[in-house]
Parts: sequence; C-alpha cells; structure tokens
Amino acid sequence: MTDTRKESHMAADPDSGISIRGISKSFDGTRVLRDIDLEVGRGEFFSLLGPSGCGKSTLLNILGGLETPDSGSIRIGDRDVTHLPAEKRPTNMVFQSYAMFPHLSVAKNVAYGLRRKRLGRRERDEKVERMLSLVHLDGLGDRNPSELSGGQRQRVALARALVMEPAVLLLDESLAALDRRLREAMQIELRELQREVGITFVFVTHDQDEAMSMSDRIAVMGGGRILQIGRPTELYHAPASREVAEFIGSINLIEVTPCAGGRLEAPGLGAFDCDSAAGEGGLLALRPECFGIAREAPAAGNRLEGRVREVTFLGDRSYLRVNVEGLEDPLIASCSFREAEGLSRDDRVWLTWSAEDGRLIPSDR
Repeated sequence: MTDTRKESHMAADPDSGISIRGISKSFDGTRVLRDIDLEVGRGEFFSLLGPSGCGKSTLLNILGGLETPDSGSIRIGDRDVTHLPAEKRPTNMVFQSYAMFPHLSVAKNVAYGLRRKRLGRRERDEKVERMLSLVHLDGLGDRNPSELSGGQRQRVALARALVMEPAVLLLDESLAALDRRLREAMQIELRELQREVGITFVFVTHDQDEAMSMSDRIAVMGGGRILQIGRPTELYHAPASREVAEFIGSINLIEVTPCAGGRLEAPGLGAFDCDSAAGEGGLLALRPECFGIAREAPAAGNRLEGRVREVTFLGDRSYLRVNVEGLEDPLIASCSFREAEGLSRDDRVWLTWSAEDGRLIPSDR
C-alpha cells in the first residue's frame, strides 16, 4: 500500500467503544426493541444479523440518532449520546441507497460534508484525495456518479462517510443492492478497509454469509431481542437456541432424550453418543458437513440408515437429502462430489457422525 493511503489512516477515539443499556422502542403500540443490552469494542467489526422486522435497523438508527429510544441509554466512549441529534454524534452512516448528488462530481460528493464544516479548500481537497485513494477510486474524482459502476458508487458512499472521520461507522444493508459477485468482492474490500482505518464498524444485514465472512462478532436478533452474541465460529458450531441454529446455515435437528451411559436416544432410531450431552433432552443439532456417507452398514458408532431422496450437485460439493424412517423431514448431508458419485434416488445409505460433531440445544424456540 502506498504512503498516501497510510496517511489516510484515521485514528479511532481512544474510547470509541459502544455501550447500549436497556434500549426499548415501540411504533404505534408495537414493540420492536425489547431491553437491548450490547457492548461493541473499539475498532471492532460488529454485525447485527436477523430476518426482516427483527429490529436491527431500528437499533442502528437509534445508535445513529435518527430515532429516539423510549427507554435506555447509549454511550460512545465516555460520552452519553442518547439524546444527541445525529449531527452531533461521533458517527456516520452508509445506507443501502447511495443517495449521491447526481449534479456533483465524485470528489464534490465526497467533499460535501467537509464543505458544510467550512473546512478550507486546500485541506478539504487533500482529505478527499486521500480518501478516494483509500477506497481505490484514484483518478475518478472528476467523474459524475452516472459514469460509475455499482461497486464504485458504493465506494463513493463509503468515502463520503469516512472522510468525516467518525469514531463509529454505521452501515445499513449497504451491500444489498449489488449483484452476488460484486457483493462478495465488496465484502472483502469492506473488511480490509475497516482494518485500514481502524474505527468501529456496526453493520446491519439479513444475509448470514455476509455477516459470517466479515464480522469479528455478530449479534443474532429475533423479535426485537438479541438471541445470541458471539464470533462467527461460535454461532455456527455452538448455537444456543433452535432459532439461532436454524438461522445460521443449514442444520439437521433430531429430538432426543437422555438414556443410560450418558447417551441420547431418539425414539425409534436408537441411541447416540454426544460430547455436549449433560443429562438433559432437547434437540441433537448436526450440520450437513458433519455426516459421513457409507454404502454399507458401519459396524459401530453413530449412524442412521436412510434412502436418498435427492442429490444436488454444486460444483465443489454435493448435497444429499436422505429420508430416514421415523423422521418427518429428510436429513441434509454435504459431501464431496466423489463421495456422492453414482448415488441416485432411493439408494440405501448410512449417515455417520462423531460424538464431538453433535450439539445438544434446547427444543423450545
């Protein structure tokens, strides 16, 4: 990276972590946020993940000063910003729509906030030039927004927000308007940009893959509450509830009860070993990649016999849907193309897995 880009590094406020306590919000009598408590560390890439209507964008708008909470408090660093207007908070926001001024050049769009702060022209131009370099738009400052691709317009929106040197950058579904290939490329660029500028990012998305690929930590939301907070690997491998397990990736759930020897029993299916079992029943959660595929009955270990319902080829992987007698829904297994080669509908297979790959979670949502 060039020296010019190094100069654009914006040092975060030494106390730019976020502390949210007891935030609640209702609209027209409908409660959309329920006593939210949340801590976001300085310089962290933190995502709010959940389905539409779970309250994630409302929480982001409250954090940015665009909505007022009914109760609770928000601190950014050592400042209570709960009742500060948006323009007085050390935050800036990037929305899904780029909302650029079509009659202004790229450079003038980026400089708009600096002009309102009455920054001198020379200093303003230097900041804009450094920021355009940081987001890989060198030499495009004189272009109009209509001449840019979707990815380039997204970079302009990021530059316009970052040039104001906020302590916290808020992003509301900011990659959703891009096609899949460009969105995946921008996920990598956005993560690299966050590491370069060193400030706190709070990112809202309904896309689990997007959140998992970029975030240091994720808060999974549902029904106006935070269901679980953790690193992507924790949420994927150790979901705390059925709702989180079903929202993060594909998963197989088998109802089980404890039986002799510390094992788990599924009615009509037999008993299984599970390292996370602790004498309680619930749901045995198994990710598709946990399964091995056997065409002959294994001599021992966790296993279920079934018949292939469908084989789906996805290039580097194949997915099997396997009907198991006694289970209402087919089990989903992910395997290499070679493992699935030659299998077709109604073929008999055995699904195998190790005790450490199963996770026992509560059966209630």
